[in-house]
Amino acid sequence: YIKSVFLFGQGSLLQPFIYYRFLTLRYTSRRNPYCRTLFTELRILLEHFVMKPSCPAFFRRMCLNSIAFISRLAPTGV
Repeated sequence: YIKSVFLFGQGSLLQPFIYYRFLTLRYTSRRNPYCRTLFTELRILLEHFVMKPSCPAFFRRMCLNSIAFISRLAPTGV
């Protein structure tokens, strides 16, 4: 079912909100810190790549602004 949603565009307008709630619950889980670790490592990896001199300035700015926005959405009760 998940593949059909992504491949064929079947979904609803509520799907992003439900998925956001799912990710926040995964991120704040105390029993399973792997999701939080994964997001932290992805952020560090992306920051490492955009700080290289060969990265275009507009792409660097776009990535850093996206990281800042997503970081503001992250729950603080961890």
